[in-house]
Amino acid sequence: MASSGRGFLANAHHFSILNPVMVDNSVNTDKGSFSLLAEHTIQGAEYDSYERDPPPQCHPGTRLNIFEDILTWACNMARSSPILWLHGPAGVGKSAIMQTLAENQSDSIEPILGATIFLSRPHKRDDMRLLFSTLAYQLAVRYPSYRKHITEALNIDPRIFTKSIAEQFKRFIIKPFTTHEMLDGLPQTVLIIIDGLDECRSEGAQREVVLLIRQFAARCPNTPLIWGISSRPEPHIRAAFSTLSTRDCHWEISVPINSDQASADVERFLREQFQEIRLRYPSFFPFPSVRSSQQWPTEADFLVIVRAASGLFIFASVVIRFVMDESYGNPVSQLQKVLNVIKTMRSRGFRSTPLAILDNMYSEILSAIPLDVVPQTMRLLALSFYSLPELGYSMNFSLGVVCNWLGFGQADMYGSLQKLYSVLDIPSPATMKSSVRLKAFHSSFPDYVASLLSGPYCDIEPRKEALMGSVRVLLESFNPMDSTIDTSRIKLSWVYANEANVQDELFVASFTALAPHIIEITSWSDGSPGSQLQAFFENIDYGKSLPRSGYGGWWYAWHLGKGRWPFLSALRSWGLAEVFDLRTLDLDRVRPDGKAWALRRSPLSEPSTKSAPRFLHWDSYLELPNFLSGVTSLSRHGDWQDQVSKHVASIRKLEIPACVYLVGRGHKSAVVMHENVDSEEDDRWVYVLPYEQ
Repeated sequence: MASSGRGFLANAHHFSILNPVMVDNSVNTDKGSFSLLAEHTIQGAEYDSYERDPPPQCHPGTRLNIFEDILTWACNMARSSPILWLHGPAGVGKSAIMQTLAENQSDSIEPILGATIFLSRPHKRDDMRLLFSTLAYQLAVRYPSYRKHITEALNIDPRIFTKSIAEQFKRFIIKPFTTHEMLDGLPQTVLIIIDGLDECRSEGAQREVVLLIRQFAARCPNTPLIWGISSRPEPHIRAAFSTLSTRDCHWEISVPINSDQASADVERFLREQFQEIRLRYPSFFPFPSVRSSQQWPTEADFLVIVRAASGLFIFASVVIRFVMDESYGNPVSQLQKVLNVIKTMRSRGFRSTPLAILDNMYSEILSAIPLDVVPQTMRLLALSFYSLPELGYSMNFSLGVVCNWLGFGQADMYGSLQKLYSVLDIPSPATMKSSVRLKAFHSSFPDYVASLLSGPYCDIEPRKEALMGSVRVLLESFNPMDSTIDTSRIKLSWVYANEANVQDELFVASFTALAPHIIEITSWSDGSPGSQLQAFFENIDYGKSLPRSGYGGWWYAWHLGKGRWPFLSALRSWGLAEVFDLRTLDLDRVRPDGKAWALRRSPLSEPSTKSAPRFLHWDSYLELPNFLSGVTSLSRHGDWQDQVSKHVASIRKLEIPACVYLVGRGHKSAVVMHENVDSEEDDRWVYVLPYEQ
């Protein structure tokens, strides 16, 4: 009779074990799950992130009343509300208050800071799908008991990140913080800060986050979590804080603009900053030992600026950066320009709110750019602050890509932006790389630029500029000798990094921007190279034309087969693409002298079981997070026909959703197979087989 013991040696006898080595694979599994969690975070959103350095902070001695109230709430175990909503208009210093709170509670004797997320639409820290996984990662770093709980949950279901916002909140917040064993390892208070909630992409998602947190706080009042949320007082956010049919569990603090305290804080900030300017430019002012009746700025001029600011910190900050700007090197004349802007608005009877004056400050800053440089500057700003959301590509284009689209060299770029250091974070040549994007110090400046571009006298069209630059790049990449794409042929106006890498990245950005708009571009009647673009795609050898960049190859092949993309419609209208039935695949038409490509995009770190097994042995494989790219010469494998047959058979057997197209003409064709094409949970494979029609 078999033993009922559960051990793997149950019922065994007549043997011995010498020097046993027992391996616990759970440690490696946990590390893999933690790495997976780290991959699904909003980069640069933490309070101490390098991307936010230097972060906005409360100037010493300012915002004391508000900050003391918040600190009392955070540290008081008898607080009546576990949620703080800090709200106020743009530029009043909400992020600075939250940053100061985070630093204070991180460095305290008994720190309560659990996690922070500082959202920003201009800096593309605005993906609500990653909000709770970002918070979860930080909590897991700080608290071992939480880390144990979350890694175990990810070991069971590594696809939590693909779930709805509500389900992620349940998995990352509700379940762990209502589990007794996990709570034993936590402090009595765990502070979570969400700054700039209104910066996220979807108003519906913003409202949902507020409701989820409020419902949790109302139903589970004994958890250690407290929430500090800041935003503008948008109606949908205010409604979410006001309409819940449960007990009131939040406390509001409004950060007003024109209050006595705000005005006093801004006045203190300005006085200290003007003192800093006098120290930085000592040759412009009398020595302290010299008695002089000439104070700078005069008290009258100083008060003009204080009154214009009306307690708005962003106005004061822009003024100080403008006056201090080293590209001008003359704070006296710079201050006079500020005073002239303020006085001109008042003399003309314009509404002199700080935001209105701020727009005029931006006008004054732009007016310093030489007239012959202004068009160049505006084109650069237009493309740098523009994105093509219809692509699902919400990121602004990188500065390097924009410059190469426009044909700007290094000198052109720095010359165009020379007078804008007071409003833009302009990278130095030493820090310039492919991922760098032009950033404004405050979102009000991109908004101001957008208002100029939409005016009746502006003929700059950033969308068309991006598409025209993309067309040029694609045309240059074509090699007529063998009908392939050769990114080394792309001409660069600015080589800011490794030349081959810059060319590859420029091709990827150009193809990504252009693909959904092919039909539109070829219909342009203003002399644009639409007909050349059609000829480009007609002449490509699709069996060997994926670019050398693995990531570029992914985008290229993905657009070829994803049926809903307008790019494929363009190919079909030109007779370059048609739906292909894999049952009609003729192995004798597959070109063994060509290259077979495989590309995998996955939400998981490990391959999914819902994909056909890889076929053939790849000559090379590029591996990136959640991404694989491989290429092989079919002729290198004697059994390639058998392997291809097995792969096609496995698609049918596993009932894998597949989208298959035959693209190209004659001997320049390829069969493009997309597997799990629309899945957000399974591996999405793309295979390209060179084929002859």
